[in-house]
Amino acid sequence: MTLTLQDLTFIKNNKKILKNINFSLEKGETLGIIGPNGAGKSTLFKVIAGLGIPTSGNVIVDNESVFDKPHLQSKIGCFIENPVLYPYMTANENINIHLNLFKCKENEFSEVLIEQLGIEKFKDLKVKNYSLGMKQRLGIACSLIHNPDIVLLDEPTNALDVNGVKVVKDLIKYKTKNKKIILSSHRLSEIEELCDKIIIMNNGEIVEQFNTKERSTILKTHYIINVDTRKKDLKLNTPVSDLQSEGSEYKFLVSSENMNYVLKELGEKNIKIISMANEEKNLEDYFMERIMN
Repeated sequence: MTLTLQDLTFIKNNKKILKNINFSLEKGETLGIIGPNGAGKSTLFKVIAGLGIPTSGNVIVDNESVFDKPHLQSKIGCFIENPVLYPYMTANENINIHLNLFKCKENEFSEVLIEQLGIEKFKDLKVKNYSLGMKQRLGIACSLIHNPDIVLLDEPTNALDVNGVKVVKDLIKYKTKNKKIILSSHRLSEIEELCDKIIIMNNGEIVEQFNTKERSTILKTHYIINVDTRKKDLKLNTPVSDLQSEGSEYKFLVSSENMNYVLKELGEKNIKIISMANEEKNLEDYFMERIMN
């Protein structure tokens, strides 16, 4: 079963919140969506879940539109922004409401889910007495309790402590590995760790999308070279960047593609290399570069 978004556009108050969003996701794939606040990530999640009707475009599941076939929405589990819970009910009662909503009964998946998220410890306590982290765990459980094929997790590790973050990451890695997962997070290290595909969004549109297999091509390694010029001419024909000087020393960045050419030029000019180190651009660097551009 494939999830496909086709030219999805959403306009509210004459403002384009989403602009021609296109992507597809197969079983077992996890897609990470990153972008600044106001990029349209939460709105996108709501439209995919059927909680908002797009101005144009479509969300296709099993070759059918989720807007034409409402029953397809039961295949989607969504955790969007703050969890919506009944404060004067216990965790068990909140979970049972969601099970009844989807006409499900407790099963092996729901039992393992509750156990893995650590909800057993506070299942009989009313939600109004929960910490933010406890509410977050219960909200995630409620969104997944009916064992959906498609999982939407919007900032799922917000308000969680270190142990809670690990629990949720393990859940995404192992317990939902046969599902289609769309995940958003401002913790870009999580996106790198958990996702097969990454989309960068800004101002309601996709700036770039790539597979993490392409990571080494996208997030290219560069080299930091520190040289001693000693009155020698450092003017190079090969492009370098971030040239900094301190006394007779110069430090600059060189891309991996240009490294051999720079080394050759330095040798020809008899310029001494004091130090050299490689540095890989991470997703945060690349994200800032793409958003600023």
